[in-house]
Amino acid sequence: MWLATQHGFYYIICKSAREFHILGRCREDLENLLLLTGKNLPIHDHPLEDFRYHITSSRETFVEIMARLALALDYPRFTGLHSNPAGERNRMESFHRICTLLEKIQEQADANPNPETPGRGSGFR
Repeated sequence: MWLATQHGFYYIICKSAREFHILGRCREDLENLLLLTGKNLPIHDHPLEDFRYHITSSRETFVEIMARLALALDYPRFTGLHSNPAGERNRMESFHRICTLLEKIQEQADANPNPETPGRGSGFR
């Protein structure tokens, strides 16, 4: 799962029924997440991996982190944000580009509502 928030961008995977990995491209994103949630989890550095920084958590801790992110949601529209709390305009510009790319996928799906069309009903599950 990808999760773009005002605190950072996260890639989340379920390694097993009890273990979740929260990955980030920027260490600061994971530091922001830990600060927001009050969790004291180590951030592992894997310089040769696609997402360099990793946090490992139990299912229970992951659910608590997700709940805290939901409670911290305080904006009406993500694309209306101009910067994250650290004032990093480049990050928000990247998020806006992602939104634009996803909008194009929606437009293509709307133009061809066939459920067998690649990108619609196939791919990520």
